Amino acid sequence: METNELLDYTAYIRFEIKSSDVKLISQLAKNASALLGQGLDLASYGPNYYINNVEQLKLDLLGEATRNGRLRAEQFAKNSNKHVGALKYASQGIFQITAPNSTELSGYGVYDTSTIRKNIMLVVSLNFAIH
Repeated sequence: METNELLDYTAYIRFEIKSSDVKLISQLAKNASALLGQGLDLASYGPNYYINNVEQLKLDLLGEATRNGRLRAEQFAKNSNKHVGALKYASQGIFQITAPNSTELSGYGVYDTSTIRKNIMLVVSLNFAIH
């Protein structure tokens, strides 16, 4: 039998909170389950944590990796009674942001947003002249 009576009503709302206060966001995510006890049907997804200055970090890591690569080349050369010359070739490989202790790898790089703490890795290839 048809009626004009409303039997059920469902409303969906999706919202996003953005803040640089990661501790506050973490606390809000943990407290979201308290709404379930108040009769709300809630689907809560964990927060995503992003790095604001990724491009600057890449530049810093490139500089550090290049210095470290030269030191390694000098050690190879020293052990062979040679000297390191000019940098002939350099390229940047994958850039990965992973959770601590992660074993995740990708040829395209990884950007994990599930944790506040992160490990950042940048691969570079350097080719020096040896004399």
